[in-house]
Amino acid sequence: MDRKKEALDYLRDAWIARLSETETEFAALMDKLDGSLPQNGLLRAEWLLLSVYLHFPQLDKMLPLARQAEALFEGTCSLVILPDAPWAFYEFDQLTAFHTETGDADREADMLEEFIAIYTRLTGGHGNGADALFRAELAFLRHDTTNAEILAHKAVFLAGIRRQKIIQLGAAKLLASIAMRKGDVSRWQDAINTIERVVDEATQNAPIYRTILDVIRGMLLADLDDHGPFAEKLTAGLTKREYEIALLATEGLRNSEIADKLFVSENTVRAHLRAIYQKLDIDRRAKLVKLLK
Repeated sequence: MDRKKEALDYLRDAWIARLSETETEFAALMDKLDGSLPQNGLLRAEWLLLSVYLHFPQLDKMLPLARQAEALFEGTCSLVILPDAPWAFYEFDQLTAFHTETGDADREADMLEEFIAIYTRLTGGHGNGADALFRAELAFLRHDTTNAEILAHKAVFLAGIRRQKIIQLGAAKLLASIAMRKGDVSRWQDAINTIERVVDEATQNAPIYRTILDVIRGMLLADLDDHGPFAEKLTAGLTKREYEIALLATEGLRNSEIADKLFVSENTVRAHLRAIYQKLDIDRRAKLVKLLK
């Protein structure tokens, strides 16, 4: 029993190494374990499941290993890879993560769907909804907005069941882009609210999720440049910088915190806020929150 516990601890160390982006250390630990574990049984099943990340994101190599692991787990779940680990190392765009071969996206979608079906059963839901989000992103790029929206909502739902925040964030970001394409301000704001709620609810790795929130917000604000009429409708005449400051203000950030985040002076922030209040015909932050939340 002690030897089994020791082997499980080594496997967990390897997983932590991979989560920490130290791929060389991860590969070395996995190679060491390969020679010391039996060829069958649960410890080998854990090794096989963990070894999919030696090949991330090459689905054609990850999928066969997941199949082999499934046969050895015999209906049990992993004690090493748990559902609260960050999916895909915080990559919220599944197409970016898993689309590796030009013109092969449909086959990759099929492989990811089969992989996720096996993998989530073995890990208690880690990665739940990633396959739906991949297909949603693919549909969006092909201008199939209807299917993209349906699949994005499916991804939000599936990810929510298993608390897969990375996938929830990616799906909500996609829903915001869809709403922008359709000119639907209300649904755009709903998607933004979902993104902020998911981040606010994060108890583990909260600083990283706040960084992801900033990245997604920046991407969506940049997209406004390509959607002039929508941006005008959304911001009621605010400039992109003014809208960015307005959003940060509604999150409760002080002027000094906004200034630090945007690398400007507090005087600049105050000047922008005065302009925002004038354009929106309000006189305080509480009213700004009501307008933008």
